[in-house]
Amino acid sequence: MNKKRYTRRDFVKVSTLVTGGLMAGFSIPGLALPGERSLIRNADKDWIADLDTTQMNVFVKIAPNNKIIIQAPYPEIGQGIRTSLPLIIADEMDADWDMVLIEQAETNKEEFGSQFVGGSTAVKRSLHLLRKTGAIIKDLLIRAAANQWEVNAEECTCEKSFVYHLASNKKLSYGDLAEKAALLSPLEEVPLKEKAAYTLMGKAHKKVDVKNIVSGTYEYGMDVNLENMLFAVILRPPVLGSKLAHYKDTKAKEINGLVSIFEIPEPKEDFDVHRGGLVIVAKTSYAAIQARKALEVKWTKGEFYLANNKHVYKELWTKLETQSTNIKTVGNFKEAYSQADKTIEAHYELPFVAHANSEPQNTTVRLSPDYCEIWSPTQVPNYVRDLATKITGLSLNQVEVFVSGVGGGFGRRLEADYAAEALYIAKHLKKPVKLFWTREDDFTFDYFRSAGVHSLQAGIKNGQINAWKVSHASSSVLTFKTPHEKPWQYEIYPDNYPLAPIPNLSVNYCDVKLNIAVASLRAPGHSSTAYADGCFMDEIAHALKKDPISLHLEHLGGNAKWPYDSHGGPFLDSKRIKEVILKVKKEAQWGKPLAKGSAQGFAFHFTFGGYVALITQLKIAENGKLKVEKITAAVDIGELINPSGAHEQISGGIIDGLNMTLNSLISVREGKIEQDNYHKYPMLRMEEAPNPDIFFINTQAALEGVGEMGLPPVAASVCNAIFAITGKRIRSLPVRIHDLSYS
Repeated sequence: MNKKRYTRRDFVKVSTLVTGGLMAGFSIPGLALPGERSLIRNADKDWIADLDTTQMNVFVKIAPNNKIIIQAPYPEIGQGIRTSLPLIIADEMDADWDMVLIEQAETNKEEFGSQFVGGSTAVKRSLHLLRKTGAIIKDLLIRAAANQWEVNAEECTCEKSFVYHLASNKKLSYGDLAEKAALLSPLEEVPLKEKAAYTLMGKAHKKVDVKNIVSGTYEYGMDVNLENMLFAVILRPPVLGSKLAHYKDTKAKEINGLVSIFEIPEPKEDFDVHRGGLVIVAKTSYAAIQARKALEVKWTKGEFYLANNKHVYKELWTKLETQSTNIKTVGNFKEAYSQADKTIEAHYELPFVAHANSEPQNTTVRLSPDYCEIWSPTQVPNYVRDLATKITGLSLNQVEVFVSGVGGGFGRRLEADYAAEALYIAKHLKKPVKLFWTREDDFTFDYFRSAGVHSLQAGIKNGQINAWKVSHASSSVLTFKTPHEKPWQYEIYPDNYPLAPIPNLSVNYCDVKLNIAVASLRAPGHSSTAYADGCFMDEIAHALKKDPISLHLEHLGGNAKWPYDSHGGPFLDSKRIKEVILKVKKEAQWGKPLAKGSAQGFAFHFTFGGYVALITQLKIAENGKLKVEKITAAVDIGELINPSGAHEQISGGIIDGLNMTLNSLISVREGKIEQDNYHKYPMLRMEEAPNPDIFFINTQAALEGVGEMGLPPVAASVCNAIFAITGKRIRSLPVRIHDLSYS
């Protein structure tokens, strides 16, 4: 039995810990997930199920055998926070990391706040809270030991889950002290460690789930299996906006194991379903898929559809020229441009891009008249919980959401359409059901990164960039479902570099409805603006016959902090930009002699508070065959909680960005998505992927995110290197659609 001594209210009264919407309070026993439902370290499920623990607060339980169970409050989507967040608490507790077990926290907004993951924010927004949580628990343990020994608490120290009184050579384990410590009142103020005293943070740790993942015991959403569970797939309209006209199910009914075929309700904005369709339910996943194939279906024609990708770009360019809105003006661009010594102009195009998650979308639901259980690989568990109340009519305390392992997020699982579909189906069937998407479903009905176009103009005066105009058109991720007063907010960043230092600036945006579902994809907005801005800076450098890095350093001028009114602000620091540029220049040996057919390309981008400068070295044969020889990155994201995890995330972002640059292309034909599996959507092969050299600097600065920062500068650095070799400017992506041959 878990022993409980304090209410949440008791803890809040002395702590008032509200940080980024997350509250550390004391909890009611029994609210933690049962062990059999948790994803925990080393697959030691029995440890949690069987241990007689004392619950210190919502995050920590301690067992008599000195095992410490720490809750991971957010979904793990590969970014390593099931390691880094518990690590923060464990360090402030002076816990023995080898004795720590990780349990996935329940979905509970009242206890854990907003548990979404996205925007590289999870560690940043909860760092102080988790540190203070660990420090409070350590203080309780120390005072419990001091009381038992009848000494002053100041005479006691902690190390690896033991409290020591050196003067008397006594020690007690946290397991011995937990029950008595829970009887004490927590102090209003507790000291936090100085960075020099960290024993866990700042040191490299492997992910706690590695063993489970490589052994195949890690449980993803697709692995969830309930007794008497049915399987469901959906036949969706291939063109967004078209509807079911009629269908014939004669052949489908011949499939052994078929249970039911029925129509899913039409899309509702409140419920996050953006297509209707036919639901096929069967006793096995195979039977469900086969019955779907056997259906004969006629769809209505949508009101509008895109004929092909040429039509996409035509719509974007036309609307940009006629309907764009100015979102930022500095100085007088028109006058400065007309008086420039030299003017430069370029246009760039980016295609739709798929998330291409390794695990297709899925959710399992068990619904009864008075309770709903949901297993979902989601980035937004509280949103899924709210959806369940709307769809089922149950109250929030009658809904439980278990976050499974997530086979790739990248922003796709910030949407919850698949969870809403599963809830609708469970409500109709009144039986346990797993709604699963096939690989073809996942590609065809993805929420894509929007296609976009950029028009850039620069005016040069006395060798310096004196005027800059950028006009960008795309389908805003903020207005796909509902209106938004700032549709440009995640599409273009008017305060970012290289725009910030320019004395005469005009930034414009046009939101274009294209009848294609769009949503956030890793580094939303930044993945496209970094390409256009980074390539254009290189074009300016060559037009001025300047070294590209020298142009950037000149453009930055003296040290300055520019206001940055977006995620990652409130300032953009020119000194930190210079430092990463100079670091990557040194480490990559920029300008070194290279063999014929090889060259380097440079780019920098500021993403969500992180500064990343990148140099890509390419080799291109005369027949156009491209090989990435080396990628070097200098990264300033401030403090590193887990350096190996940070390295993995920057490296992963770079590889993701490289694949997006070289390969990623979603095309449409008569409103339908053409790419329906990996054979039509090539991914980077292992032999094509370099092992990036990554250098972290300024690690004593305030902590920023890490998951998305490596991706944005990749495209420009690659395309700039291509120009250096071939003399060809790549103004549309992906690179694979271009002929790179030269002589």
